[in-house]
Amino acid sequence: MQCAQRKYDYTYAPNINKKRKVNMRGNVAYINNNNFLCESGSSNGRQKPAVKKTGVYKRPAPVRVTDCVQKKRKGLASTLTVIFIGFCALALLVSRHAEIVRIGLQNNELTQKISALETKAEDLKLEMELRGTLESVAATARQRLGMTYPLNNQRMNIDLNGG
Repeated sequence: MQCAQRKYDYTYAPNINKKRKVNMRGNVAYINNNNFLCESGSSNGRQKPAVKKTGVYKRPAPVRVTDCVQKKRKGLASTLTVIFIGFCALALLVSRHAEIVRIGLQNNELTQKISALETKAEDLKLEMELRGTLESVAATARQRLGMTYPLNNQRMNIDLNGG
């Protein structure tokens, strides 16, 4: 079997601060000498224990109130930036969707116009075919132009033989 080794020995540092002062910030009590610790990475806001590396105890550097305020401002600025970028992306998405819908409506209108023009073209082709017959030409000549067949006295015979 293999044994697991620990790289670090997690133990608390000896009591460096003999005089402790409790500072209240909201519902959280900070115990240190005039240094407020903000939640920088830890979930409960407590200071991490000192870590023993090669026999030397190191205490994490305290974070001052101004550092906490600057971190909160940085967090606020980055949050607002992300919200602004998200809003811009959403606005772009909505505008593109509106453009797609508008183009789709234009496409439907043009499709309807094309189908109406195709039916009209078919009707005109049918009408041209009907007008091309001899009966329709004779009917048009009689009705519109007032033409009639010649009577017997209006007929003349022409001799083509030359004599």
